[in-house]
Amino acid sequence: NNLCSKAEFTLYMRDFGCRVVHNLWAELDPRTEAHPVGRGQITFKDFDPVTSEAFDTLESMLIEKQGGAKEGWRRYFELPENKPCVDEAKFVASCKRLGFQDDAKNRKLFRALLAAPGRKYITYEELWRSTNKIGTTAEVATSLPPPLNPRPKPLVRKGKERPGQSSASEIANKPDAAPEAAVKAMPKTEAAPQEPSASKVVPEA
Repeated sequence: NNLCSKAEFTLYMRDFGCRVVHNLWAELDPRTEAHPVGRGQITFKDFDPVTSEAFDTLESMLIEKQGGAKEGWRRYFELPENKPCVDEAKFVASCKRLGFQDDAKNRKLFRALLAAPGRKYITYEELWRSTNKIGTTAEVATSLPPPLNPRPKPLVRKGKERPGQSSASEIANKPDAAPEAAVKAMPKTEAAPQEPSASKVVPEA
């Protein structure tokens, strides 16, 4: 959303090795009558007005040509190769197709938009992503990926059935099956023989 807070700015500057950023922040976000303690946020224009103006012009041209920055970026910078990573040569040529004929300014804009030193390409996500913690990105995933390890189904052990006899589960699942039908279908178990109790044994005279 083109906004950067002081906490975020301090974190980013420490990544580049800058430990004391108070004076730099005070220069980018000065105290004025309208903002006695500063605005608390800065924009890309506050940090680099020249690059910000050139980037805004590029974005406006993409919207004018294709109705949106994403559609225009894909049409002029990713196609026909269908590569999301755009190097300097492709960027300069695409800018000329859009109407920016100054190759030197196009190269300068490309190098200013690189996400990190040493990078050789830029992408759409690097240019139009939201870096502010209170902002939201334009593209949000609408579906969740499937689970990596789905829970396996429990195994059901089937016993041996007599020919022409339905299993107890099949009978129980029928809508018009009576409860006693499922009981009759279950295999019968023979009772173990019982020993006579000591009270019934009559000793011989």
